Amino acid sequence: MKIFLTGAAGLIGGEVAARLLKAGHSVTALVHKNRDIGANDGSAVAPDEVVAGDVSAPLFGWDQAEFERLTASHDLLIH
Repeated sequence: MKIFLTGAAGLIGGEVAARLLKAGHSVTALVHKNRDIGANDGSAVAPDEVVAGDVSAPLFGWDQAEFERLTASHDLLIH
C-alpha cells in the first residue's frame, strides 16, 4: 500500500513510518523543516520519498500540480 504520512519527523510519526516500512508499505513522509526521521529506538528511517510542506497551509503550501501528484498517487493518508 502507498501511504502518505504527515508529521513523519516527529516522535510518533517517525515510529509510525518505521513500522509501516517494516510491514512492506511504501511511505511518502511529509516533514516541515527537519528532514531527519527516526524510529523510537534511535535508528534512522528511510521512507521512499520525503517532502517538505506545511499542514496548516492550503495544499500543504504546494502548487496544485504538486498537491495532485502526491495525493492522487497514494492509497491512504495518515495524519
